[in-house]
Amino acid sequence: MKKEFNWSAVADDIGHGFNLSRKEFLDKELFQNDCYEHLYPVREGDIVLDLGASIAPFTWKIMDKASKVYAVEPMSELIPSIKQNTEGYDVIIINKALSYKNGELEMTDDCINKFDTRKVETTNFKTLLEDNNITKLDYIKTDCEGGEYFLFRDENIEFLKSVRNIVGEFHLRSKAHNIEFRYFRDKFLPQFKHFEVYSIDGTNIKWDLHNEHFLEYYEEVIIHINNE
Repeated sequence: MKKEFNWSAVADDIGHGFNLSRKEFLDKELFQNDCYEHLYPVREGDIVLDLGASIAPFTWKIMDKASKVYAVEPMSELIPSIKQNTEGYDVIIINKALSYKNGELEMTDDCINKFDTRKVETTNFKTLLEDNNITKLDYIKTDCEGGEYFLFRDENIEFLKSVRNIVGEFHLRSKAHNIEFRYFRDKFLPQFKHFEVYSIDGTNIKWDLHNEHFLEYYEEVIIHINNE
């Protein structure tokens, strides 16, 4: 039987946990509003990739349906919490950040300390698949603070078209993010069969996607892709 999800597990690992307001926000977003699965849920037996796992709330939510979950999280401080929250299930933890190349980069994590920068190991999507012998994925969830744009690159598109569902939070918090989003929106998104665009509060905003103010008005949006 699945254990209750432990938000406070991170406090045991690094001396302090998420602040209360962030815990409440994430709990509402993930568990109450079901922001990722409310259109296209994970199905029984799915192979799932969780990009930006944090302390694994999404993985925890779906791991009793999925046959296997690959949980990708670059912050090493969070790995013990992922292990605790996913104990007893077929969850492969990958302590890396998705990037366009293999190597290292400096990054911060608002969930830990937004002022604390550290080096993390990086992997591109092709290497991530090869290193973990992944030949098939049914579902991808991505929420990696801008790293989602490294997923949607020319060399990855044919594989991504084979994934039944892809859902992710896309960030528009900076000029760089806006450039990436515009490129993703205009080049890659039309290549998928079906997609919907939602605001964080659960409102369908697909109708507004190509208006110029879209990039300035929203800081993040959730996009649901269905390839069936």
